[in-house]
Amino acid sequence: MVHDFGLRCRHCDAETLEPVEATVTGCIPEYAYGDYLFNGGGIGKFGDAEYQHTFDLGAVLQKVSVSSSGSSYMSRYLQTSTLARNQKAGTIVVPEFGTKAVDLNGNSGFLGKVAKMANYSKHMSDNAPVSILAHNDKVYAIGDMSVWFELDVQNLSVKRKNTDLDKAGLVTCCPHFKRASNGNVVSVGQSITAVGPKYNVVEFPADGGLPTVLARASPRWKLSASLLHDFGITQNYLVFLEQPLYVRFVEVIKAVLKCSCFVDTFKWCPEENTSLTLIDQRSWQPITQKFTFEPMFIVHFVNSYETEGGDLVIDLECFESPELIMDSYISNLREPKDRQALHVHFSINLKRIIVPLSQASHSSEIHLEAKMLTELGFGNPKVNPNYEGREYTYAYGVAHTEHDHGRLTKLDVRTGEVVHFTEPGLYPAELMYIPNPHEKAEDDGVVVSFCLSSRDARLGTLLFLSAADMKLLARVEFTAAGSVTWTSHGTFIPES
Repeated sequence: MVHDFGLRCRHCDAETLEPVEATVTGCIPEYAYGDYLFNGGGIGKFGDAEYQHTFDLGAVLQKVSVSSSGSSYMSRYLQTSTLARNQKAGTIVVPEFGTKAVDLNGNSGFLGKVAKMANYSKHMSDNAPVSILAHNDKVYAIGDMSVWFELDVQNLSVKRKNTDLDKAGLVTCCPHFKRASNGNVVSVGQSITAVGPKYNVVEFPADGGLPTVLARASPRWKLSASLLHDFGITQNYLVFLEQPLYVRFVEVIKAVLKCSCFVDTFKWCPEENTSLTLIDQRSWQPITQKFTFEPMFIVHFVNSYETEGGDLVIDLECFESPELIMDSYISNLREPKDRQALHVHFSINLKRIIVPLSQASHSSEIHLEAKMLTELGFGNPKVNPNYEGREYTYAYGVAHTEHDHGRLTKLDVRTGEVVHFTEPGLYPAELMYIPNPHEKAEDDGVVVSFCLSSRDARLGTLLFLSAADMKLLARVEFTAAGSVTWTSHGTFIPES
């Protein structure tokens, strides 16, 4: 049986608003009891209008609750203004990454376009189908933009729309967050200023105060900024990468005026290198020395850490080019024109960059070499959260080959040894690592994976594997009211 890429673009035809009982088999460790919250694109159409790209699908929140008394599942559409506008119109009226919108105002003339330009952000989608952030006893659904949605964990409804980042001048923000050495949560966002775009390091205080900008850095292109989805952090440094895939912000405004899609605002320049920016957490100032390496399309960081000798190690999930963005049109995933090319473009590389900070150099720019960690890469890499920003041994992720559904993979980054778990008919979408609170080793914990079924669209599974040997410990199975859809990222909220 060949890999079914079409599962990535399922449409959730009905929410499961009332929790349904799930069947538990096997033994789940007590420290893994709690709520597993997932976010991802799952609304594929409004009326007769269908989204064209998987990045466009409307956000669907899914929750699996696990306790000693049993387990349950529920789901809900994320209540965004984009969803409300599309539902009211019965068609797609808000443009997305790869889907044009219907302009209900028709040709609004010069004054209408001026009004749109003055308030272009209000005409952009607030769809947030990427991740879940738990911070300061609050839980947020987030995307790549600067708007968050505070959630009621009990029923997945929206409590309020948080625009603090928008008020701070940010247009985008990485949907991944890391804990800095001072204990506060940080991320990297982008703003548009009078002199062009800027990268911003944003801090979210542990006491629940408003986010503040700790540091700013200028892009290497005056009117464009690189696509940022993730970044790395160590004890002393924050690192983000400017890959040669950048967004032309002038084109973004044009896209809003024309109700066109945003994929046309991206430009890939394979003749340019990837540039690395280091920010010293002790001063929150950028390091002046520049480091570059070969051009790559980079999605996630696996981990980053400083060696005893003072060098910086950065492990990355990357691709040779951003071809998978163009391959991810829904029509192509459902009926691939070239299945072999699709597998090649979806093939993930795990590479390591070593930044020689311990070596003095008078050169203003140092070119680095990216070395392969393993021949069989995997996506959505995770490490034991207690080892984030530290030297580590094991990484976990989801891999696939042409002839299986999906592999949950454990990699020893020191030896290259890999261990897999796979089961016919199950497609792992997202995994989490839950450490044993009394861990005696780095891999003393459980790997939890949210899986879709190729046999029944309404059937979902949450797997619990031993992080040490990837053996199955337990499974939670549920039948939803509608289709169970693909998840991007999520979070675990312990029962205690």
